[in-house]
Amino acid sequence: MGKNKSKNRIQSHEIHIKNIIILAIFIYVVLNLRYFFTAIVTICIGVFEYIRLKKEIPIDIGIVFYLALLFAHIRNTGVGITFLLAAGLLPRLLCCGLGDTTFSIYPVQAFIIYISEYMMHLDIQVTGVILTIACYLLIVLLSILLRIPLLKVLADTGIPFVLNIVYFIAFSRFIMHWLQILVYNG
Repeated sequence: MGKNKSKNRIQSHEIHIKNIIILAIFIYVVLNLRYFFTAIVTICIGVFEYIRLKKEIPIDIGIVFYLALLFAHIRNTGVGITFLLAAGLLPRLLCCGLGDTTFSIYPVQAFIIYISEYMMHLDIQVTGVILTIACYLLIVLLSILLRIPLLKVLADTGIPFVLNIVYFIAFSRFIMHWLQILVYNG
């Protein structure tokens, strides 16, 4: 009985992987080569998030919001929001469904990515730190309004908040440089 469950899980994961490969090929053909790298990053981060959530690993390293802001800065806010939804929200919906904090985290992050368009003239480090602070403050405020327990919100957002600040201060210029090369050259 246990072997059948294990075999079914493996087959289920194989189906998911095949679907992801088909999706990557579709995105490549439909959009064009310049978006291929963006699509691959989106799929890889989405799969990483799905596995993290499926295995119930409680630590969120905050990479989805960080990369969404970088893609918005390099491409446009539509690409940033699409990345956020495809690599962050979709794996959560497929794995866990809608949780308490889903209603506060993703709408606020999408809004922050949208308004980042008006800060494109600023350095990515400055933009990233300001928008990260604004994002997580708004998430906490909205969560309070939605009557989500504050400790749950802080547990879900505390580590990603700190890590996003660190990412923007320590790595954003370097990663932006390489993303610009990879995104614009394939």
